[in-house]
Amino acid sequence: MEYPRDIKVIIFFEKGRLGNQIFQYAAIKKIAPRAVSLFIGLENLKIMLEKIDIVEESKAWNIPLRILTRLGRSRLARMAGKGKFLTLISERHQDKQSIAIIEKGRFFPSIAVLHEAYFQDEAFSSDINRDTLAIRKTALIASSKWLRDNTKVLNKHLYFVHIRRGDYIRWPSEHEPAVLPLSWYVSQMNKVREYDCNAHFIVFTDDYPYADEMLGDQADVLISRQSEILDLATMSLCTGGGILSASSFAWWAAYYIRVSNPNAILLAPLHWAGWRKAEWYPPCIKTSWLNYIQVV
Repeated sequence: MEYPRDIKVIIFFEKGRLGNQIFQYAAIKKIAPRAVSLFIGLENLKIMLEKIDIVEESKAWNIPLRILTRLGRSRLARMAGKGKFLTLISERHQDKQSIAIIEKGRFFPSIAVLHEAYFQDEAFSSDINRDTLAIRKTALIASSKWLRDNTKVLNKHLYFVHIRRGDYIRWPSEHEPAVLPLSWYVSQMNKVREYDCNAHFIVFTDDYPYADEMLGDQADVLISRQSEILDLATMSLCTGGGILSASSFAWWAAYYIRVSNPNAILLAPLHWAGWRKAEWYPPCIKTSWLNYIQVV
């Protein structure tokens, strides 16, 4: 798909957690690879990526641009959408694909606003330059040290287990939440153990008491208590593979692992966050390089 080439700045308000932000940034670089991003928030994304084309809000070179950022996401979106003042970038789902919709502005077409779009579709990252999304080296160095200090297992025998609970206990709905049962994780861990007798699992979670109680007594399990950025960096070094929750954070960890090991074991719940209804959710998330396992 051809995108306009005259977009120079994309105003990007924080929306969603780190995994979602990486999806959004990947889409931005696909849509307008030469544009710089003006981030409003997104501190962890700024810290995590090694090379990132941004201009700091406080250092915006253009006074009108500074004024625009003060208006907020909703006002800017209205100016770009109905007012056609700026260019608007939004998203439409069609045939289980994420489609970027570009509505050119009449007055400032070179300035775009990203609005209510996540672009959770592998198409936006499949052919992007790997350096564009590379994790910062300092984070990888710190994660490597953490692994050396906490386990003597070679990276090729390390597998991440991502257990997302928190908001997933009630999302996308209280009746059909995305949270996965412990039995599903245990089943996948046993499959990995059958394949690799030297397998060692590192659990990454937002619910430490749960992980400690359910998995903390197993000899081949280590529970990470690092920051979000170092967790993602450490997950990327588990080159044996990973067991994913239905989380964009886990998706990106798997993406980074594939850079080092295209044959990594990457197991994810069938239908992702929609596993209870047996319907893909988000609708564009199905990924060609993940191995999907039914949740029972």
